[in-house]
Amino acid sequence: MRVLSLNDVKEIFTMCDAIEAVETACAENVKGNMETPNKIHIVNNANNSDTLFMPARLSRMGIMGLKIISRVPNNVNKGLPTSIGMVIIFDDLTGLPLLAMEAGYLTNIRTGALTGVACKHLARPDSTKLAIIGTGVQAQTQALAIAEVLNIGEIRIYSRKPERVCRFIRTMEASLAGINFIPATSGEEAVRGADVVVCATSAINPVLFRDWIAPGTCVCAIGTYNTSREREVDSETLRDASIIVADCRKAVLAFGGDVIIPLKEGVINEAQVIDLGELVLGTKNGRQSASEITFFKSVGFAGVDISIGKKLFEKAKELDVGIEVPLYPDEKR
Repeated sequence: MRVLSLNDVKEIFTMCDAIEAVETACAENVKGNMETPNKIHIVNNANNSDTLFMPARLSRMGIMGLKIISRVPNNVNKGLPTSIGMVIIFDDLTGLPLLAMEAGYLTNIRTGALTGVACKHLARPDSTKLAIIGTGVQAQTQALAIAEVLNIGEIRIYSRKPERVCRFIRTMEASLAGINFIPATSGEEAVRGADVVVCATSAINPVLFRDWIAPGTCVCAIGTYNTSREREVDSETLRDASIIVADCRKAVLAFGGDVIIPLKEGVINEAQVIDLGELVLGTKNGRQSASEITFFKSVGFAGVDISIGKKLFEKAKELDVGIEVPLYPDEKR
């Protein structure tokens, strides 16, 4: 089994790699070559943390795996990541473990990559202005992924805490040279006139409203991921969207409050919600005109993490990165 540290992953894995692995996973999901049992959610009220156990099997790719990811807000006071965990990849034929790796960074980069793939199909090709509500690590990888697939020249950032906006801009200017970063004083100021809008917050009630959104905008909601009762985007935005896309339809209909709440209100219906993999495969159409509002909801699903793990395993072996740990006598690959 090969073991990769956080630094190993950052050294060899790019956003372009992640986008490619995400497209593969989304296609395999729609083709029926993926099993994603319901995730197990454990809450630790003692330290306000929660942990997800997320299994998946990708039969055609010959792998299965498990992601264990914890959200520990109090870690910020200890100088530790607030998103922390592991991904373990197994050979589907022998059951032997192939790879163990840090999962927090992987989770962040794959969430960004999912939005990047969605924007390839749902954003106008001439989109240049991106608005992001939220300034956490997820917001950073959203910016990186969208800049990978669109010619973004301006990123507007809003957070209720201005100091976080300043920190976000300082961090991202080093990664996205040539892009103009604009701190916004409100969500509305950030969103009005933007071509792509991303919500990456921990909000439980809408922080984005239909009145702010111009025709032709692509809206992406990625902050809430594990409850049907919380959302970032109001129902009117989904009502007026010409297309509603889920990273994984089954998961979004179970855990995506941004979609579930307007469904319960009767504002939209389930038939309107399609899988991102259908756009990747071309079996469903994405944006059809420059004036449409399009909507993407991501809650994450383990098949994406396992697909990325497979790509990382292959790349790590090729470049001889990480540590090889034989778990069994005479273990062969």
